[in-house]
Amino acid sequence: MVSIERTAYARLKNNISQKELTEKYTLLLNEIRHAYSVVRGDASAII
Repeated sequence: MVSIERTAYARLKNNISQKELTEKYTLLLNEIRHAYSVVRGDASAII
């Protein structure tokens, strides 16, 4: 079996700070606009 280090699945850090989470996962304004332009109707909205 292939070790985890040699796969496409990177290991996550055990202690991720709130700052890191915010920096990596907060959508930018252009990303939010794109999401709204793709979504069709209120039932599809995820934001």
